[in-house]
Parts: sequence; structure tokens; C-alpha cells
Amino acid sequence: MEMRDDEQLQSVVFFLCDHLDSIVDESDQIVALSYSSAPISTDMSSENVLKRLDEFHSFLDQIKTHELLLVTKLTQARHWSFHLRDLDHRFRPIIDLFTVATDICDNMGNVLGPDDDAVFNGAGQPQHFIESRQLLTETLEMDNPPVRIAVNDSFLLGGRIRLLELVRVCASFRKSLETRYGLAGFEPIGSAPAQESEDDSTAADRSIIEN
Repeated sequence: MEMRDDEQLQSVVFFLCDHLDSIVDESDQIVALSYSSAPISTDMSSENVLKRLDEFHSFLDQIKTHELLLVTKLTQARHWSFHLRDLDHRFRPIIDLFTVATDICDNMGNVLGPDDDAVFNGAGQPQHFIESRQLLTETLEMDNPPVRIAVNDSFLLGGRIRLLELVRVCASFRKSLETRYGLAGFEPIGSAPAQESEDDSTAADRSIIEN
């Protein structure tokens, strides 16, 4: 038996909202990341140098992991938005605003891992990643990792779109979904379910308890 249209609509809206929420959560995780370390000096032991470098690369790997998760969630959100567009024609203008605003992120997951030519030209180097994402750094040098790196809303996701801009688009779209469909069982926001009237026996029992 085919799923009723309202059940299909509810499922699509649920998955779409879930991915939009995940995008905001992942963006918070990215912005919360930071790195600080004393600069590498010539009198440091090789063990300490390797430890500092390992911490530096581990920090960048954390950013890359959250970035990939966010892009994956965004890809899924766009996927479900296209499904919703087929189910709710009147909501198409709002959906189109979201998809157009995130078109720049289309297929971004396929390019997060640089190809051989890009790696040869330096795309695999930490400095290239830092510059392409516009991370805030101090004492960035070719042969010495920065002593401090900060991530903020100006972070360029995949080197294409500012994180703050993307989060605003997703949050606005999420709010529009809430306004149109409500949250639980498609109850409009702010409305309360109708209360069933008490029968005589229930009213009598309550009177006894209160007295």
C-alpha cells in the first residue's frame, strides 16, 4: 500500500529539519575549535618537535572532519528539499531560495579531498588549507606551524562560502519550515490540541480528591 501524501510530507519535513539542525550543530563545533602552542625552536628535542607537529596536524584534521560532516548534512538537506518541492508546490518559492543560496556547495563533498594535480600544486599542504579557509593565525611560516589558530564565522566552508552566511540561510529555512508545518504531527506553532471534556465520573473523582 502506498504511503499517504501527508505521511510522506511529514517524513520529508522531518528529515530535512534534522539535517538543517545538524548543520548548525556542526558549525558550532567548528567555531569552538582552537589551537595554541609555543613556537618550535632550534633547541627543542626531535621528540618534542614531532609532538608539536602532530598536535598541529591533529587540529587541522578535526576541522576537516567537521567540515566534511557539515557538507554531507548539507547535501542531504538539499536532497530532501528537492523532494519537498515536488510535494508542496505553494512552498516552492521558499525552497528555491534555500537551494539557490546553497548552489555553490553543490558537489562540494567531491572536491574536499584534493586531486593529484591539486596536491602537486600544494593543495595538500597545511598552509594552503589555512589560507583557503581563512583561518585566523599568528606567526604563520612555511617551515614552522602557527602558534595560534582561531576559527570564527568568517571560516570559508570548502573554500567557497562563509560559515556564518550558510548558517543564517539554514536557520532561516528551518524557521520557515516550522512556520508552515509545525513541529509535532503538523500542529501549527502556537496552537494547543483540543482537550477532551471530562465525563461525569471523572469530574466526581476529581471533586472527591480535591475535597
